[in-house]
Amino acid sequence: MKCTGILGDVFKDGMMISKWKMVAMEFKQEFFDNLRNSSPSWKKVTEWNKLSPPQLFRATFNIDIEPKDTFLHMKDWTKGVVFINGHNLGRYWDLGPQETLYIPSPWLQKGLNETIRHP
Repeated sequence: MKCTGILGDVFKDGMMISKWKMVAMEFKQEFFDNLRNSSPSWKKVTEWNKLSPPQLFRATFNIDIEPKDTFLHMKDWTKGVVFINGHNLGRYWDLGPQETLYIPSPWLQKGLNETIRHP
């Protein structure tokens, strides 16, 4: 994995931040395949804001007809990135300007589909 991002010490108000931990997540198809087959399996979450980062949230949904272009409405989502069936759909931020993300029909499939979100 290529190292990118913050590579040195981090300072706030002139003070070095200690106990800083960065976690590399390379969002490639292999990454999603490993997530699907990971052990322990995914857990249901009712109070996501009490979890320690990094966090990934997964949801599945069924499409009973031939998929069409559609949109993902991100009401009450804060800031992060979302993937549909392993495709990077895009980044979102509640400050806007976007309120939805466009999902092209070829990224969807008849039957089971998966959304993974990194807040």
